[in-house]
Amino acid sequence: LSSSGTQILQPPKKRHRPIESTSISDDNAINENNNNTNNNSSSSSSATDSLINNEDPNLIKDDAYWERRRKNNEAAKRSRDARRAKEDEIAIRAAILEQENIKLRLEVSQLKQETAKLRCMVYATS
Repeated sequence: LSSSGTQILQPPKKRHRPIESTSISDDNAINENNNNTNNNSSSSSSATDSLINNEDPNLIKDDAYWERRRKNNEAAKRSRDARRAKEDEIAIRAAILEQENIKLRLEVSQLKQETAKLRCMVYATS
C-alpha cells in the first residue's frame, strides 16, 4: 500500500530469465537444438520441451504487459505527485492570501476610524 492508502500493483516474481538477455535468434537456436535432441530423448523430456516452447510467446507477452504496467504505474505516481505538489502550492498561496486579506481588512478598519476622527474634527471646527 502507498502512503495515500492505494494499492500499487506489483508483477509476480519471474520464473524465467529476463527478456533482455534472450533474443529471438537465440530462442530459435535453442528450439532447433531441443528438437534435435528430442528425437533421441524420452517422451517426458519432449513434453517438457513442448511446454517451454508453447510458453515462450506468453512469457514475452507477460514481460511486455508488466513493462507497460510498470511504466503506467510510474506515470500515475508522477501524476499523483505533481497533483499533490500543485495542491500544496495552492494551499500555501491561499494561506498567504488569507494573511494579506486579514492585514488589508485591519488597514481598512484603521483608515475608516481615521476618516471618522477627521470628519469629527472638521465638523467640530466648522
